[in-house]
Amino acid sequence: MKIEDAWIDDPTLRGELEPPMLCIRVDELPGVTIEPEDFAGGWTVGKYGPFVKYTQRDHPKQPLSPVSAGDFNIRFRRRLPPVVDLQLFVGEGEENQHDGFSLPLSRARQLVRKHDPSWRLLLSDREAQAGSIAWMPVQSNPGCRHWLDTEACMGKPTSTIRVNDLDVPLCSTHLTEHNAKFAAKRAAKAAS
Repeated sequence: MKIEDAWIDDPTLRGELEPPMLCIRVDELPGVTIEPEDFAGGWTVGKYGPFVKYTQRDHPKQPLSPVSAGDFNIRFRRRLPPVVDLQLFVGEGEENQHDGFSLPLSRARQLVRKHDPSWRLLLSDREAQAGSIAWMPVQSNPGCRHWLDTEACMGKPTSTIRVNDLDVPLCSTHLTEHNAKFAAKRAAKAAS
């Protein structure tokens, strides 16, 4: 198995309000290098080439609980290196996408520096406030993400706004429009 490419997918560039995600393309699906092992608390962790796969069960008879790299990093903070969740693509085409893979932080940062240097992996302050340890992709010099007819504005941002738990950079023109729209909504609500 060989890592062929790495990039950060930023859905806000398509007008979708979702967080950016590390994506990695490999030539073939990685095989098991360290068999999945059970840990206390219902955790199962295995190694697949450089990648890590983990799951967590609250109780043996309950279905798998949704957990993230932030949960993993808290649970295994003294035992295993921190990981970053990602989307794994095998070969060409978007249909060969695989969820559930993570990569150790040091290797993920190395790939981001090499393949998509306008991004960095930084500790998420919001995740830390929620009691989790997660590294998120952050663009060094983002452009305005106000969605126009077919693309994002990409002008120089002056501020960020919080939409659906996501920081969205806006230029001065679109920040003024945003503020005016919400001021009108507040005034209409106060009048009723």
